Amino acid sequence: SPEGQLTQSIVFEPAVRVFDDVLPTQHLEALKECCRSCFQAKPSQGRYSSGKTFWSDWNQSPRCELEALALAILRRHCPEPAAQAGVEWWTLCLDESSEVAWHWDRDYTLESSGVNIHPMLGTVTYLSQGEETHPQLSTWILDVLSSVQ
Repeated sequence: SPEGQLTQSIVFEPAVRVFDDVLPTQHLEALKECCRSCFQAKPSQGRYSSGKTFWSDWNQSPRCELEALALAILRRHCPEPAAQAGVEWWTLCLDESSEVAWHWDRDYTLESSGVNIHPMLGTVTYLSQGEETHPQLSTWILDVLSSVQ
């Protein structure tokens, strides 16, 4: 059922929100340094980039600043989970020539078996400011289902 135990314990209203200037400027450098040290994505060797993502259980202590941020976002939206909950997170360190291909966030491991599972909650956090801001970076939220292909 689309309304499982965990889904019912998460607040989704409104469905899409944008927050500007959420993180205090004095924390940006520490978060950027953590991004660089956690950056694991590698150039594509086929359909998807290779690399590593990180998993954090809802009740664990954060191991770094970025994990603390990811867990804070999860706990904000799911303060009392009715079932096991956690957050998958990763970083991208981009320069002016970097590209991120169009993609759907989903469980790519299950994709080959024909199962298409998207996250119940997704966030994107840009750690840029002033002249470093990349106006070409954008995130699109679509009210459509992605294909398995």
